[in-house]
Amino acid sequence: RLPFGTTVDPECAARDPSSVPSGKIILYEFEACPFCRRVREALTQLDLTVEVRPCPKDARTHRAQVQTLGGKQSFPFLVDENTGVSMYESEDIVRYLYHEYGAGAAVPEGIISTTALTGWMPTLFRAGRGMTRYPTAVSFEGKRPLTLYNYEENQFARLVREALCELEVPYAL
Repeated sequence: RLPFGTTVDPECAARDPSSVPSGKIILYEFEACPFCRRVREALTQLDLTVEVRPCPKDARTHRAQVQTLGGKQSFPFLVDENTGVSMYESEDIVRYLYHEYGAGAAVPEGIISTTALTGWMPTLFRAGRGMTRYPTAVSFEGKRPLTLYNYEENQFARLVREALCELEVPYAL
């Protein structure tokens, strides 16, 4: 999926710090999903901080929240507390994020057009890691999210994101 999710778009790197959103942007997703990956790549390129609420299969908390907020359990699901927007569909989310927070950067169409072809490769190579909740994971509901500093294409950070997903541990990304 190179070059997506490796660097910050120059327009975003040069933006005025006062234009960075002050409220939460929450992303409900799971690591193994190629469409969730598309959104995380855009977040890296936009240099945005989001709260990730992992929704692996058999999740006990966050899948129910998506059902309540959006009416179905489909991922990714974005909630932007800055604008009051909640939405499904990765392409729509990427276009929305660039429109709201892209500082004039154009949406890299390759993020959109290549997902069907290349988005499944990391999941296939990792044999489904980051897809299902670990059976003995404890609840982190109500606790402050961890903070993870990473960029999407970092293969070592992927291992951490997979574990956080499988444990259903929310984190600021």
